[in-house]
Amino acid sequence: MPVDPQIRALLDRGTGVPATHTLPVAEARRQYEARIALMAPPPRVAKFVERCIDGPGGPLKNPYASPLRARDLTRLLPAYVISAELDPLRDAAELYGMRLRAAGVPTEITRHTGINHGFLFWVGVVAGADAAIAETCAWARQAFRNAHYARSTNQRDRTSRP
Repeated sequence: MPVDPQIRALLDRGTGVPATHTLPVAEARRQYEARIALMAPPPRVAKFVERCIDGPGGPLKNPYASPLRARDLTRLLPAYVISAELDPLRDAAELYGMRLRAAGVPTEITRHTGINHGFLFWVGVVAGADAAIAETCAWARQAFRNAHYARSTNQRDRTSRP
């Protein structure tokens, strides 16, 4: 199957995502939509989502509810995208991470093998959840350190000028 040109462009930019973990964009979107359909909420929940998130027109069209649907990702903060190997939304999460990288957003994409959706809620129960939380916290601490350093450096530069 030929690889979608958007995915090829991402790979050519050195996103760090192995080609074996990528799907053509159209196929990734099709699988994402199929998985969302399998998880279709009961009618009352669907009505709530339509009223509060989407408005009329479809499942999770709002990029605040489904960030993969956002058109412009260029001004977002650094991101740590976690996916689980057995998660029905895995490919969508990883595609989002690749789009962030392509938009120039510093992004780390991490896939945890042998684990399903929601595993981070099971610290101390699901093997790998503790390590995933530790990795996530370490990334966040470093991101805050970097932001603090950048802010303090900019502040010093402004105050040292005549």
